[in-house]
Amino acid sequence: MKLFADDQDSDGLYDDAGYANTVYSYLNNYTRSGIGIIYRKQEGIDDTLERMDITIRRKEEYMEKRREALTEQFEAVNKALQQLEARIQALNNTLSGNLELASGALLR
Repeated sequence: MKLFADDQDSDGLYDDAGYANTVYSYLNNYTRSGIGIIYRKQEGIDDTLERMDITIRRKEEYMEKRREALTEQFEAVNKALQQLEARIQALNNTLSGNLELASGALLR
């Protein structure tokens, strides 16, 4: 029994020595809530995940704003292109009309 647990201080508890108490103390350092190694590692992982979530949200917000800005720029360029095409068409019509008048005047 002394190999696994021993009551060296005669308090009635077999928690002073032995392999079982050594293993218990060792594992308790890993698993104790608040200060155990596993608890602290899990807490660190949770903090890292929270920071990553915040970073992802910020990047998503940035990308959405960037998409909106690019959409506005595209629409402005598209509108300018349509206006330019309308001006070119009007110019072509004017030139065609002037050419018809000029060719008609030459034929007379």
